[in-house]
Amino acid sequence: PEQIAIRHALRCVTATAKSNPVVIDCFAGVGGNAIQFARMCCSVVAIDIDPKRLELAINNAKIYGVQHCIDFIVGDFFQLAPSLKVIVNN
Repeated sequence: PEQIAIRHALRCVTATAKSNPVVIDCFAGVGGNAIQFARMCCSVVAIDIDPKRLELAINNAKIYGVQHCIDFIVGDFFQLAPSLKVIVNN
């Protein structure tokens, strides 16, 4: 539910001192958590193995106006994890 995703995002973002943190949503589904993190000024990488779910996540992100804050990746997180890196440009 949306209220739970909002609460998760609030708790995680306030727990970090970083401004504009990067969040990896390992099992994005239709984007509920990714969208809420993006709404909290996070950059998000949303990964899901099911392309149809990710298609819905992209559509949902557009509805919330945060599609520009989320990079969507179709793939198996367990296969992708060893190669994931975040490079922050200050």
